[in-house]
Formats: sequence, structure tokens, C-alpha cells
Amino acid sequence: MKRRLTMAAAVLLFTGGLAATVSPAQALSYDGSDPAAMNCDDTASRKKSNVLLDEVSGRQLASLYLVYSTGCNTAWSRLYTWRNCGFNPGIEWPQDGCGTAYVNRTTDGREYKCEIPDGDTGCWTPQLYDGAGYLAYADAFVVTGAFQGSNGLYYDSHRYFKTDSF
Repeated sequence: MKRRLTMAAAVLLFTGGLAATVSPAQALSYDGSDPAAMNCDDTASRKKSNVLLDEVSGRQLASLYLVYSTGCNTAWSRLYTWRNCGFNPGIEWPQDGCGTAYVNRTTDGREYKCEIPDGDTGCWTPQLYDGAGYLAYADAFVVTGAFQGSNGLYYDSHRYFKTDSF
């Protein structure tokens, strides 16, 4: 009888442990979802990062993070810029501080993006599965200058940067 109770306890412990673990099939279902809405940000940390510096002054223009959730085995990117994204009225070109971040899974090329909304300084992408056998990285384009040329057309200067894979 004691042996049966020990076996039953072991089976319950083992199956309870499985219920707390996210399988790859379950995690792939997180692809494209909001990490905060799925509570994946509760177990998240920044795994890789990069900064974009002004080439002349050395001032930091933007920060890019690849964020990983140990509870969901997912990754997403976060982009922060040095000033609020803004648009000139009547002009479709964004001003300094606007940007687009991407999270990319190298295994299958899946990619999600976010764009910094007007008046804000950052955004985060939807998440994708980044567990065993998968790698992800973050990259971004940030507007670092917008001006009107002598021909009357508006131009903007985009800078690209990325993180290492995790």
C-alpha cells in the first residue's frame, strides 16, 4: 500500500509539473499576441540590447531590447527613443523620434513589428515563440532627422540598428 501511495504521489507530482510547463505547440500559439495581455511580461527580462548614438555628439538617440519570457518561452522587442514621435501637420513624413521595431525569428523568418505612435517615445512588438531550437533578434529603424530640401520636398534620415540573437 505504501508503494502505491508513493507511486501515486510521484505521478501527481510529475503530471502537475507538466501542466506548469509550456509546450512548444502551446508557445507557438502565442505568436502575434501581446506579451502583457498573455501575462508573459511577468517572467520577462531583457536578454539583448543595443543603443543608437548620434554620430556627431555621441548622444543616445534610441534603445532597443530583445525581451524574453521564461514562463512563456517567447521573445519580443522594445524600442525607446529620446523624444516624442511627432508628425508635421499636412506632411506625411515623421519628425525625429519616430521609429519602427521588429522582432524576427531566424528559424522560419516570422517577424512582427510595432511603430511608435504619435506623441509617444516607445513601443513593443507582439511576441513570438523563442524556446528550444529557435533564435530571435530585434532590429529597428529610427528617424534621426527630418527637413525640407531646397526643392520643397521633405526628407527624413533613418538609422538602422539591431541586437544579437538569443
